[in-house]
Amino acid sequence: MRRVLLVGLAVLAATTARGQGPPVDRLLRMSAAELEATYRAGTPVGLAAGRYKGWPIAAPGRPVRSKLGRLAWQGKVVDGSGAGLVNRFFGVKVVRAEVSPGTSWLDGGAATIVDYERTSRVYRPYRDEIRMVAPGTYLGLMYDRGTNPPARKMAFVLQAE
Repeated sequence: MRRVLLVGLAVLAATTARGQGPPVDRLLRMSAAELEATYRAGTPVGLAAGRYKGWPIAAPGRPVRSKLGRLAWQGKVVDGSGAGLVNRFFGVKVVRAEVSPGTSWLDGGAATIVDYERTSRVYRPYRDEIRMVAPGTYLGLMYDRGTNPPARKMAFVLQAE
């Protein structure tokens, strides 16, 4: 596990150092273990108001599926207060959520929590947690709280527009 963490950090650092900008393509190619290690090494910061492009990672290591998934889910728009957001599906703003600092279900560390429990009937069972993994690039984990313990459903990438 330590080796995977070091590899993930080295790749992110090298990509950013070469001036290639946020490593979205690299994140989409990572295995599940690499994504987890990268998330663990991320920085817990709030999301600034604005639009974020999004890529779902339902099948780690298969970037084509993530890019196709982007056709349905385009990302999130954080409101001016930073305490709420809305997801964009098929270009339409739907599925509202509350945003707050909180504790990661993965490792108990700090994370930005996106909670749908009080804002969406369809997404009520879901909860996201997000950390910054490069300037302007965020890695998120989506959990289903309808299982015991909550099950991680997928990962996703957000990039500030």
